[in-house]
Parts: sequence; C-alpha cells; structure tokens
Amino acid sequence: MGAATEQENLTQDFVDYSRRIGRASFNSNGDATCLGAQLTKILGSALLTTRPQIHNRREACWVFPPLAACRAAFEIYFNLDPVSWNNV
Repeated sequence: MGAATEQENLTQDFVDYSRRIGRASFNSNGDATCLGAQLTKILGSALLTTRPQIHNRREACWVFPPLAACRAAFEIYFNLDPVSWNNV
C-alpha cells in the first residue's frame, strides 16, 4: 500500500493540468468527488480513503495501490494492450 495523498492537492493538480491542456470543464465544488469516482472506477476497491491528521487537521486522503497495480488497472479499464511504461 502506498502513502496517503491529500485529495485536495491531487485534485487541484489534476484541474490545473486539465486546464493547461484545454480539457477543463469542472464544477469547482465537485472536483474531488468526480475525480474520486473516476479513480474508483479504474482502481476499484484497491483505492482507499482515509482521514489522517496532517498539520493539526484531519485531511481527506486517497491511498493508492503500488504503481504496478495502478498501471495494470489502467490498462484493463481502458482495454489496452500491455503498455511499455517508463520507469519513474
């Protein structure tokens, strides 16, 4: 299992990137909900939600499975032949 990723930060990064490439059409109040729903469709029950204490506040976070599992789920969801992923 991976580290907790703050939903607010990941959602903002996703919205910013989408706007940069001209793909943004988001409801600012529902961005995290929409992104979470899509991630759940792709990753299923492997995507966990938690609310750890961060900087004296309980923050909504997603916990992703290992990268290899995320990549495999992505390939299955989008019905792709095996992808030759770059190492990161």
